[in-house]
Amino acid sequence: IEAYLFARRSYHALGPAAATPLDAIHRPRGEKERQRFAKLLADPPLDEALLGPFDPSDPSAGLRHSGAVAVKPSAALPALLDGATLRFNAEAASIGEGRIRLASGETLTADLVIVCAGMGLGGIDGLWAPPMAGRLGQLEAAPSSASPNAVADGGYALEAFGHLVFGATFEPADGEPKISDTARAENLATLARLRPDLNPVTLT
Repeated sequence: IEAYLFARRSYHALGPAAATPLDAIHRPRGEKERQRFAKLLADPPLDEALLGPFDPSDPSAGLRHSGAVAVKPSAALPALLDGATLRFNAEAASIGEGRIRLASGETLTADLVIVCAGMGLGGIDGLWAPPMAGRLGQLEAAPSSASPNAVADGGYALEAFGHLVFGATFEPADGEPKISDTARAENLATLARLRPDLNPVTLT
């Protein structure tokens, strides 16, 4: 909960070009999740200004996350990295004792090393990694002039920053990322379920 509240404050501090508030509706995917939602709202972890029922007459019908945040990565990332020393195309070969040895032979020192390498974790000497299978997802985007809003039930549909974004698939990684008609059909089915009032013509 503290991480969520901190993230809201941090993203809002980046300014309206990077983050915009919206209400996000979370719908249940089945009876088990309906029961979980009702139980959550019976003893909510956040006050009613941030979390409440989508339908006050039926607490199991879904959650309303008031004041959630849509983030535009192209604007947020430069602001988050402002002041940081960046090294692009530098591959970490090994890590240990506060030291990072790059594939070029250069060694960096740090008080704290946070490794975010995904499937590449097993290729860095000095680190242990369990067997990992990669996953890729496809989402769709279309122009939108609507006010910021979001709805989800496992899939999602979000309108913000002049775009409608919806999906997404979660498939095993098999080579380089690629767009597939199968994934697009799945995403369109998700949109039809969540927002039957929308029928985007131009997709990217």
